[in-house]
Amino acid sequence: MLILTVLLCNCTNAGKIDFSTDYLKIQISKGGFITSMQNIGEEPYREFSPLDKPSPLMQLYDGKRKVYYEPVSAKFSEEDQAITLSYSNGSVAQVSVTTQEKYLKFTLRSLAPRNGIDGIQWGPYHTNITNLFGEIVGVARDTSETVNYAIGVLALDDNTLGGTSETVADAAPFQYIIHSPDPEL
Repeated sequence: MLILTVLLCNCTNAGKIDFSTDYLKIQISKGGFITSMQNIGEEPYREFSPLDKPSPLMQLYDGKRKVYYEPVSAKFSEEDQAITLSYSNGSVAQVSVTTQEKYLKFTLRSLAPRNGIDGIQWGPYHTNITNLFGEIVGVARDTSETVNYAIGVLALDDNTLGGTSETVADAAPFQYIIHSPDPEL
């Protein structure tokens, strides 16, 4: 499971899926990547997703081949409140989206066929925030007076660990990958 600090308000626009709270609007492309994370709480509306670096909502990991698969398509079902992500290895993931008061909760509902997949990885979620990075919760925060904004990710159960999927055994919470100011990552 994954928690993002956004509240669900979905509408589709030219194959894109939008989710909003009073403070943040995210957009997921028809390819399954987060292409926008925008502060809509106050003007000027700031964009926190780098335009040249979209973030995969969820990746699949084949540990035997040491290969990550990024989504190739995403479709949202209003009826099921779920996103269907398809991958180049033939796997299809169903990710439920649960609306909470001030955030979204993503839960992997199913993955079939597995096709050698050992694990899933949420993100990494890229931001253009370069001020502070929290390792325990997985947060990128700009504390400047003009921005004063944070975007974070938190695992909600024992089956979800922080860090990359290639980490063997239990990963410490400080291994969340929410952001890196390194342009090469």
